[in-house]
Amino acid sequence: MKPTTPNEHSPNERIAYIYSISDLSQYIVQIQYQKESFFIEKSGEQETFLSMDLAVEAAKSKGCSHGYVCLENTYNELGPIEPEQRFSCSKIF
Repeated sequence: MKPTTPNEHSPNERIAYIYSISDLSQYIVQIQYQKESFFIEKSGEQETFLSMDLAVEAAKSKGCSHGYVCLENTYNELGPIEPEQRFSCSKIF
């Protein structure tokens, strides 16, 4: 079975991208809906979550039906990566 990728969803679905910003101890959540994209904010500032569970809960509370954890490619055994592939994303819900 082929894994689902972010581009295989309907544009009417809310998709969450959860980025690790501090060695898996802090996360930010970006939501893509139709042709727009935004980060979850609190008091006008980008909200930081202290666990993956809290980030997933926040994404689901915003109506996301699918979520991906995105980790920065800081090391690549196969050589340099393209700039647009800075993050590797894996489906988590």
